[in-house]
Amino acid sequence: MDNKQIFVDEEGNKHEFEIVDVFEVENKDYAVLQEKGQEEAIILKIEYDKEDNKTLKTIEDDNEFMEIRDLYYQLLDDE
Repeated sequence: MDNKQIFVDEEGNKHEFEIVDVFEVENKDYAVLQEKGQEEAIILKIEYDKEDNKTLKTIEDDNEFMEIRDLYYQLLDDE
């Protein structure tokens, strides 16, 4: 997966993100992305197709997101 990702918002504006970290929780992969020039980061799930191509997906389930976010913060604290 390329370290830089470009996303287009609802208004057609392009936003460049950099993957700053990738981590695994319970055999699922997640990526932490930070928009160029911003301090905040987002966490997206990495999904794989049959050919092992990777796609970044929003974590739709609020409980899953909060659990993953909290686990990631724990990983940072342990470093």
